[in-house]
Order: sequence, then structure tokens, then C-alpha cells
Amino acid sequence: MKERSISFKQIICCFEHGDITEGPFLNIRGNCQMNITVKSAGEYITSTVAIRENENGETSIVVTTFKE
Repeated sequence: MKERSISFKQIICCFEHGDITEGPFLNIRGNCQMNITVKSAGEYITSTVAIRENENGETSIVVTTFKE
């Protein structure tokens, strides 16, 4: 986020108002992944979400974000 000058508020906006532009699909690691895109502050912001589960059944969510 900091490297790409994207605020936490823009990411939340992406999740609340964005459209799924890719996925959901299983990525090469076997995790469920999707891209969500929204126009925020005049720029298109995409957040990639991957949900992974370990051998104990615990899940975690990995998010990265970028501008298009």
C-alpha cells in the first residue's frame, strides 16, 4: 500500500463497492483467489485477495493492491 500510495480507505472502498474483475479461481498454490477493482479518487484500484488454508484447517487472507 505505502509503496503504491494507496490508502487503507481506498482498499476498504474497493471491497465495499468494487466489482470482481477476475476469478474466483484456484491459483498455482491451490488457494482461492480473485481480483476486485473500483474507481477511487479518480484512479482504478485493484485488490487481489487469496484465501489459503493450512493443514490444521486454519485460514488466512492475503491481500495485495495496485493501481491500473
